Amino acid sequence: MEYILSHSWIRGQKCFVRGYCFDEQSNFIKSDELLSLFSDIQTEKEFSKKLKQLNGIFQVIVETSEGVLAAGDIAGTNPLYYRNYNNKCFLSDDAYSLLKTDEKIYKDAATDYTNLNYTLHSNTLINGIHRIEPMTYARISDNRVIASSYYSYRIYKNEINNIDIQYRFSVALLNVFGRLIKYINGRQVIVPLSGGYDSRLIVAMLYRLNCKNIICYTIGDENSEEFEIAKTVAKRLGFKHYCIDNKLMATKCDLSKDAEFLEYCKYVGQLSNKIWTFDFLPVRWLKEQGIAESDAIFIPGHSGDCLAGSHSSKNHITQHSTRSYMALKIMEDESFLGRNKALQNKIIKLLQKKEKTLTTSNFDNFVIKNRLAKYINTATRVYSYFGFDIALPFWDIELMNFFKTLHPSLKKNQKFYHNYLDSSLFEPLDISFKGILQASDMDLKLHYIKSIIKRILPLKIALSLSHTPDLVGMDAILKPFVKELAEAGIKTQTNNPNEIMALWYLYQVKQNLCAH
Repeated sequence: MEYILSHSWIRGQKCFVRGYCFDEQSNFIKSDELLSLFSDIQTEKEFSKKLKQLNGIFQVIVETSEGVLAAGDIAGTNPLYYRNYNNKCFLSDDAYSLLKTDEKIYKDAATDYTNLNYTLHSNTLINGIHRIEPMTYARISDNRVIASSYYSYRIYKNEINNIDIQYRFSVALLNVFGRLIKYINGRQVIVPLSGGYDSRLIVAMLYRLNCKNIICYTIGDENSEEFEIAKTVAKRLGFKHYCIDNKLMATKCDLSKDAEFLEYCKYVGQLSNKIWTFDFLPVRWLKEQGIAESDAIFIPGHSGDCLAGSHSSKNHITQHSTRSYMALKIMEDESFLGRNKALQNKIIKLLQKKEKTLTTSNFDNFVIKNRLAKYINTATRVYSYFGFDIALPFWDIELMNFFKTLHPSLKKNQKFYHNYLDSSLFEPLDISFKGILQASDMDLKLHYIKSIIKRILPLKIALSLSHTPDLVGMDAILKPFVKELAEAGIKTQTNNPNEIMALWYLYQVKQNLCAH
């Protein structure tokens, strides 16, 4: 076994760790304490048990008599990668470090990537390089890698808990944000504040817990409804707020030729992940202007809406939904009309379940493990790229387990989540904007009908109807990327940022392999 690890790891004799976590008693653990926590692990059983007890953003490697055990947190923010080469297994936190000469693109994974913006299974874009997936750990012995799950979002019907849900949710929020306050420890907090519920929940809870060293920023048009809500929320809570216009920034910088951005693409892409352009210029600007302090913590509202039921609601997932239908909706969420039958069949197999778990939880488990952990959470790497810390309160296991056991009917259109926040948290702080920027039942029905119509239309017509509204200046940012692709003979079918950046990153990887 050979390790290729960055300088950020803390190294013991037979144990390597980085990051932070909380144990079951909410004790904050980092650095040498985190190393000590795992140093006594002797067996795979002990390792799995320990992982299930922890909250946080961390990675760990432990050498035992049963083999090397390696894992990351359930959010998948910093995956570990491995490959076997010349009868030796290599383990790294950088997929690019595992490249050898004469590599070729793994076509099957490339198809997944261009359709979904992430790779399925443990695959990367290079055949032979794999990653340890979110919610799993790996045991490596005699150059064989066996992956096992240590967390799942699937549940049985008898696990649904409707007792005292308002009280339990309020307790969960206090516990989650109590842990977050310990992690913040007086440092500056930066919240990407939208007009939605998730980021507003973060600033509201921090305000209630007397955390005041907070600044907020919103990306987009100052005249938009989204910006007006965010500005009003920040003002009423007394937090400084910045509006950052990506369209204006794009006129001053061609990201496709920006050396720092190209390095960032390797850092975030890792031969498997979505490339996010949305936050790059704003976060760099916050750093360059000295607005973001060097030890600041960025706390985005990633995943709250999904846990509360947004994905299953908008896709009309019920206990009677077939795996074929769920696979189709997963593809339509990311791909350009979701018309790849081979990919659909692949997702159907991944949705297969042996246990009699709830169908809705089966769908949510796939979305959380793949779309959220491999796609949405990749966006947080822009913060760590510029040297900042990250916290993801919606990935606290206590909060995830609350939503996991919430009855599916209360997740429809995020019913419980929105009602609780409006009545119990937002209205007392005068920051409730009930009904604004919130999908109604009719909106969900129309979305469902439109998806059916697009599915049966000829591809050319369906593509012409798939224009993505440019609400945050993405067209200006992506224009140079579209031009570069065209010059390379690669044509984009839509203005969808997902399509453009997937094709561009795949092209970059191919160019990199030629030069490697």
